Amino acid sequence: MKNAYFNTITSLSLLTISCKDETYHLLLLLFTLVASANHLMPSELRNNYIVKPFFSQLILSNVLPAKYVNLITLADTLPMLTKKLGFMESIGGTIRQLVILKNELQMFRTKPFAMSVSLICKLLYNYERSRRIKTGNRENFGLLHNAEHIELFIYLFNNIPNNETRTKRNLLVYTIITGLIIPSLLFKSYNVYILNTYEKSLPKWFDESLHEMIKTKVTNNYNSNLNIHPYNYVVKIFSPYLSWDIQTWNTIEKQIHNLYKKIKKDGFEPDICIGIKTGGALCVKFLSDKLNKKSYYLKCKTWSGNTFVEDWTHAIKLTISYDDYLKDTKSCDVSELNEFPVDVKKVLLFDDTISTGKTMFATREYLNQKYPDAVIKTAALIVPHDVRPTLIDYYDNVSNVPIFWPWGCELD
Repeated sequence: MKNAYFNTITSLSLLTISCKDETYHLLLLLFTLVASANHLMPSELRNNYIVKPFFSQLILSNVLPAKYVNLITLADTLPMLTKKLGFMESIGGTIRQLVILKNELQMFRTKPFAMSVSLICKLLYNYERSRRIKTGNRENFGLLHNAEHIELFIYLFNNIPNNETRTKRNLLVYTIITGLIIPSLLFKSYNVYILNTYEKSLPKWFDESLHEMIKTKVTNNYNSNLNIHPYNYVVKIFSPYLSWDIQTWNTIEKQIHNLYKKIKKDGFEPDICIGIKTGGALCVKFLSDKLNKKSYYLKCKTWSGNTFVEDWTHAIKLTISYDDYLKDTKSCDVSELNEFPVDVKKVLLFDDTISTGKTMFATREYLNQKYPDAVIKTAALIVPHDVRPTLIDYYDNVSNVPIFWPWGCELD
């Protein structure tokens, strides 16, 4: 941990470099903060390439035309979408190192001592990096890693851009990157808060047998931010189908109470209530208690935990034909999480939200096969504006799917 602190301090030293160009100064600030955070919690920022675009803009914006700098920045950003494009990282990295080396050699005549120190630091850093990769500990930054920060400090100190118009042409790039970092920090902070408070906030009616389930969900949401699916900060947070509404246990209870009144008004008396993992399973107990019935739980994997390619495959199929998309349940892995009763005539299937409807459709089909003679009705707290009437029987609110829940910010 001492190495992490030393690396963080030397990384923050870049903030002492003064720059008249406000845009470049902002970029230097953001790069330094992200790089420093990467040393303090490298495991949480695993597979996060967001620091690379900053690095390219810092190093290249004073050397190459903006269009080339932005292309290299794009190459740095692509590995965020999928690990299959991880090789793109080496393209930007190679160009950056060649540019730095070229400039250092050119400045050697006028500043031999500073450039000598810089070149020595480069050799030490490359040795330290190759050793980390060779031993499979890429995130375990050693003390020699400070050499990179010293080299970068010397390089930037002697290469502050004089052409303000060139860096200002990249303002759009900075804005986009900043737009990713600010939500990332917000979501991470929310999940840190939930991780430390969720146990105390659990309502009295919460099913004790699901403690491990909610613990896993909270932990997964905490760990998924910034490292498992970084592309979700592009794909999901700006999606028109999601909302930034905050769902608390109190709001969930009010929504379920409204559902309960609609179900009683309809005269439907289910024999059992089934919640779909995770959100539906965690909330269904409150509804089943009101109906004086027992709760059961189903698991159905459709979207959660998918890769970027799998998500977009779903999206394309959904766009081409909604009905065919719903009926294709081969990719949905439905399983029971506790032992279901045999003799059932009426079933209430519950989930917290409906997005595309595929999870609800797949689980209902599963129950139709398990209970062919039973009446199965569906319920959800929140449904989209274009929900099919044949898909949902009871719902409380027509809205976009919230991101913030009592078990964390969901971006997986």
